[in-house]
Amino acid sequence: MDPAKATPMFAQYLQIKEQYPDCILFYRLGDFYETFMDDAELVARELELVLTGRDAGKDMGRVPMAGIPYHAAEAYIARLIEKGYKVAICDQLEDPKKAKGLVKRDVTRVVTPGTLVEPRLLPEKANNFLAAIAWSRTGFGLAVVDLSTGEFAAAQMNGADSLRLLLEEIGRLEPREVILEPGLAAEPSVTGPLKASGIAVSVFEGRHFNHANAYRKLTEHFGTANLSGFGCEDLELATSAAGAALAYLEEMHKSSLGHVSGLAVYYPGDYMVLDPATRRNLELTRSLRDGGRRGTLLWVMDRTVTAMGARLLKSWLERPLLDLRQIHARHEAVGELVHRPVLRADLRALLQEVHDLERLAGRVAVGSANARDLVALKQSLVALPSIRVALEDVRAERLVELRDQLDMLDDVRDLIEHAIADEPPVALTEGGILKDGFHPEVDELRRIARDGKAWIAQVEARERERTGIKSLKIGYNKVFGYYLAVTKPNLPLVPPDYIRKQTLANEERFITPELKELEEKVLHAAERVMDLEYELFVEIRQRVAAEVTRIQRSARAVAELDALASFAEVASLYGYCRPLVDNSTVLELKGSRHPVLERVMEEGAFVPNDLLVDTG
Repeated sequence: MDPAKATPMFAQYLQIKEQYPDCILFYRLGDFYETFMDDAELVARELELVLTGRDAGKDMGRVPMAGIPYHAAEAYIARLIEKGYKVAICDQLEDPKKAKGLVKRDVTRVVTPGTLVEPRLLPEKANNFLAAIAWSRTGFGLAVVDLSTGEFAAAQMNGADSLRLLLEEIGRLEPREVILEPGLAAEPSVTGPLKASGIAVSVFEGRHFNHANAYRKLTEHFGTANLSGFGCEDLELATSAAGAALAYLEEMHKSSLGHVSGLAVYYPGDYMVLDPATRRNLELTRSLRDGGRRGTLLWVMDRTVTAMGARLLKSWLERPLLDLRQIHARHEAVGELVHRPVLRADLRALLQEVHDLERLAGRVAVGSANARDLVALKQSLVALPSIRVALEDVRAERLVELRDQLDMLDDVRDLIEHAIADEPPVALTEGGILKDGFHPEVDELRRIARDGKAWIAQVEARERERTGIKSLKIGYNKVFGYYLAVTKPNLPLVPPDYIRKQTLANEERFITPELKELEEKVLHAAERVMDLEYELFVEIRQRVAAEVTRIQRSARAVAELDALASFAEVASLYGYCRPLVDNSTVLELKGSRHPVLERVMEEGAFVPNDLLVDTG
C-alpha cells in the first residue's frame, strides 16, 4: 500500500510496519494497541477478538482493525508468543496533549520468545534462554543469554562430534529461541532437531555472526580491549555466537543491557555429558509420562525457597560436576547444613524473605521495573544482613565464600526506603509513587492538589456572601473548567467582574480571573505532580541500575545458599548420606535406594540394593 495515499496516521503506521515485516505490530492509539490489515486478521483469529475496520485514506478505503487495551497487553502478547509469533510494540513517544500535529511513534521493543522479561510471561523456576549458533567447517559456536537475569555463557565444539555436542547442549539448555545466520538456517541437520523440540528459530543477518563484528560488539559492550579475561580470545566460533546474541538483544529490546555484565566460557567436557535420550529416560527434570515435574529427580530434590535457587538447582542436576575439588566443596557445605539443623532452618526462613533478585535486577537494568519491583528489591535487601549474621560461624569453605560474597547494598536499600512509597500503585504515571518528604516540590504540588477542593469551597462561600446569591454554586467540566453557576432569577445580582461563559435553559455560567487562576493552579498541580513523580522515579531507577552488578553478585550467592540448603533439607528428610567420591575405577553402593521410585511407591515397598562395579 502506498503511504502517500494514506491518512497521516496510517502513513506513519505503514512506514513503521515496513521496518518489521516479520512481526505483528502493536500500534499505540490512545488507550489501545491497534493492529491493521493482515496483522488485524491474524490477531483477531488467534486471540478471538472482534475484527472491525478503519478508514485508511481516500484511495485506500476501509482496512481491517483489531485492538486490545494497552494496560492488558501483556496477557495478549503472552498468548501470541506462545503461538510462535513476534510482536513489535510501537509506543507514543510524546504526550498527545502536547504534540503538534501527528503524535511521534516508534517501536520501543520487539517481543520474541527468547527476549522476555515480564514476570507473568516467564517460567519462575527455569531460565528463559536465547541461543545463538555460529558455524564453520571446523565446528560450532554456541552462546546462550537469559535477558531476564543477565546470565550469559558461550561454548565451542570442534571436530567430528561437534554437531552431536551442540544438539546435546541445546537439549540440556532448552532455549526458547535460537537465532541462526541465513546459511545455517538452510541446514536441516540443525534446524530439524530444533523445530522438532518446539524451539522458535529466528534468522538473523549474517554480518552479526562475522567474527570481527562480533568481537567488536563484545569488547564495546564490556568496555575491554580484548576478550582474554573471558577466556574466549582464541575461540572464534564462540565469540561469533556471543556477539550475535548480544546484537540480537540490542536490536529487539532497544534498551540498556548493563546487567549482562560478564561472559562465562565453558567446555561441555567439563561436566558429565548426557545425551538427549539418556537425559529423557533418566527423567531428570521432565516426566516421560506427561512432561511435568512429578516423578522426576528434580521433583524429589527441589526444596528451594527462592526462584533463583530453584533455577540453579535445576542447572546443577542437568550438568553434573566432574571436578573432584568442586564436588568435595559442595559436599562439605551440604554436610555442615545437614549436621546443623538450627542453622539450616534459620537460613531457609531468612531466604524466604528474598524475592527473585536476579530478575528484579534485570528489569531495573532494562528500564521495565515499576515501583513495586523496587519495593520488592528493598524487602529482599533488608534480609541480607540477617543471612550474613546467620552464617557468621560456618566452617565449610564454600559457605564461607558465599557469606563473604553477600553485599549488604545498604545504599540501594536506603535510597528505595527513603524515596518509594511502601505500597505504590502499579502504574508509573498516576502519582502516589514517592513518599512524602522525599522531594519538596512533590510535597507542595500534592498539598495544592489535595487542598484544591477546600479552596474552591471557600471561594464559593465567599461569592455567595458577596453577591447575596444563596444558590450560587461552583461547578466543573472538561470544556470550561471551573465556573460559577447562577440561576436565571438571580442574574440581576451578578457583579460586573463576572465574565459570562455559557448560557443554559435554567442558568448561566460565569468565570472570574480569581477562579481561573485557582483552576490553573489546582489542575496544573495535579498534572505536574504525576509528571514529576515519574521523572524522579526514572532517576531513582537509573541510580539503582548503576548498582546492578553488585545486586547480581549477592543474588548469585543467595541462589547457591538456597540450593545447598535444599540438598541438606532433602538429605535430612530422607536419610541420604554423603558419598565418598574419588578417582578410582570402583563404584560401590551399599543399601542404595532410588530417590524417585522410593517416593512414588508405597512406603516400605522399595527394597534397597547393593552394587559393586569395577571397570579397572
